[in-house]
Amino acid sequence: MNSAAKGRFIVFEGIDGAGKSELSRRLSEYLASLGIDTVLTAEPSNSWIGDVLRTESKTTGPVANTLFYVADRAEHTSQIKKWLNSGRWVLCDRYVGSTLAYQGALLSDKVENAWNWLKEINRPAAISPDVTFLLKISPEEAMNRLNLRAGIPGRFEKFNFLKKVSDNYDLVAFEDSSYVIVDASMSRDDVFSYVLSRLPEI
Repeated sequence: MNSAAKGRFIVFEGIDGAGKSELSRRLSEYLASLGIDTVLTAEPSNSWIGDVLRTESKTTGPVANTLFYVADRAEHTSQIKKWLNSGRWVLCDRYVGSTLAYQGALLSDKVENAWNWLKEINRPAAISPDVTFLLKISPEEAMNRLNLRAGIPGRFEKFNFLKKVSDNYDLVAFEDSSYVIVDASMSRDDVFSYVLSRLPEI
């Protein structure tokens, strides 16, 4: 990506409870205060495919569900490119890493070579971020936060599953040079300060 001619693409990843949604909102507000034209977006997106994922994902099988995520990403990426080409900074709460980590855990015993399959089907649907912040937190701490927040963990928030997802994120970060690992067990202010120190040049 030619960041001199385009905006910046910044992605936030992490297991549930890591704090990425709050962090992405805070960074968006901070950049806006500096006069930077910023878009805060997320996956699933606001497209009709994203609506299907939010409302119907529990009624479809894991392979079909994964393909919906990729289709949603392809549409979302098209819009992200337009924002970037107009010079805007795009902050995205979840992107390809989430599919590799979460669907990788769901499909590991259902699809042969699931990891490679997921990477290949996402390749034409995605672009490379300028930086991806992986908020790293232990599954135990994540569960503590989620239990305080919601009371009853959902299907993506069970300890053993989060452990598999966390391990997958480690593999994604190892393979993707855009990843910056953030210790999400730090205070919110310390996490924010660290992320600011690792932003692309403003």
